[in-house]
Amino acid sequence: MAYRGDLIVYWGLSPRIIEVPIPSVELDLQDLYDTLRTYGETLTVMDDDEIVDAGGKEPLGGGVSNGLTVKLLNAKVKFENRTSDVVCNISGGNLVAVDVDGNYMEPTEFSEHVTLVRTSSSSATIIANDKVAIANSVWDKAISEMTDVNTIGAKLLKDNVFIKSNL
Repeated sequence: MAYRGDLIVYWGLSPRIIEVPIPSVELDLQDLYDTLRTYGETLTVMDDDEIVDAGGKEPLGGGVSNGLTVKLLNAKVKFENRTSDVVCNISGGNLVAVDVDGNYMEPTEFSEHVTLVRTSSSSATIIANDKVAIANSVWDKAISEMTDVNTIGAKLLKDNVFIKSNL
């Protein structure tokens, strides 16, 4: 756990603002998550709505895991306004945010003289491996679509095999 005591949360706003103060120019998403969870356990805000949720880092085998996604709940990240141009970075996964109604919104708030670089990560798309659904889609395919002589469907039609097996 990497707690950051310098982050300021403006709990009374909607959306809430999580400010990264000067001189910080970096925000790691794991640190953000850990800090917001710690803040949420304090007596002064523990009755307020949750501010953060996250998922990811599940092991994929061979020492590989998928990326972290941090979801801000009615909150945005804002680097403190600067007097001269600076580049600030948010890294370590994906940052998303939803408003009070659960609609997705931009997870960052504009800051004067700050160019924000947000590094995101992506992983493989999840495709359900539902054998019954796949088999049913094959069995339910229209006969008119089974015209290629090199398919199982064409072979079954040629041999008059129309029995749907138990799955």
